[in-house]
Amino acid sequence: VKVFALKILTLLFILSSSVSSRCQKVFNDNEGNLFMLQPAGKHPTLLYLCCTGGKMENIDTARLVYDSVGWNIAVCGKSRNHRDPKKNTTDILNLVDELLTFPQVDSYRIVIYGFSGQGAQALSVALSFPLLFGGVITQCAHDALIGDIDRENVPGLPVVLLTREKDWNRGRNEKIKALLDRLGANAKLIVTPGVHRIGDAKELLFLCREIMKLWQD
Repeated sequence: VKVFALKILTLLFILSSSVSSRCQKVFNDNEGNLFMLQPAGKHPTLLYLCCTGGKMENIDTARLVYDSVGWNIAVCGKSRNHRDPKKNTTDILNLVDELLTFPQVDSYRIVIYGFSGQGAQALSVALSFPLLFGGVITQCAHDALIGDIDRENVPGLPVVLLTREKDWNRGRNEKIKALLDRLGANAKLIVTPGVHRIGDAKELLFLCREIMKLWQD
């Protein structure tokens, strides 16, 4: 019985250490931004925007990107839907400035991501400040927030747009793709089955890999 109890305690200690180690990878700042950075070297970074504001669940969704392709993950704590887009933009740009202070971040490959309204936010920021980003990924975004465009520096910007066959924003994605083509961006439109919805961790990983392909063009 004592031997069995000892084995159980040892197993619990190992599991506890493993969970603790995973948690230590993630940290936040005073603005509510979340970070999970690779231990060494310079790596691309996925800057994740969530419709309801940044939370630990976003890190969990993006963890496969961290593990499979070796990207850093940064989640913007404040940017969200139903908030002044200008305030969202300010917080996103402040987060980019912070990312540039980390030695693990490849300053040329910060990829901004968002779904639906935050996909629109991601497009708005990236088209206004294209020199700050190595790519844009959106799922089921709309075009209502696209305003000032840095037309001189948008050419070549990698953009992956994903929409669904029955997404109410599908027509808008086709419109965005046409605009990006006129601007000279390196844009790809992907249409998948289904309705307006966010994808899972595997789809996010797939989209990051699509950006990596555009980097090779």
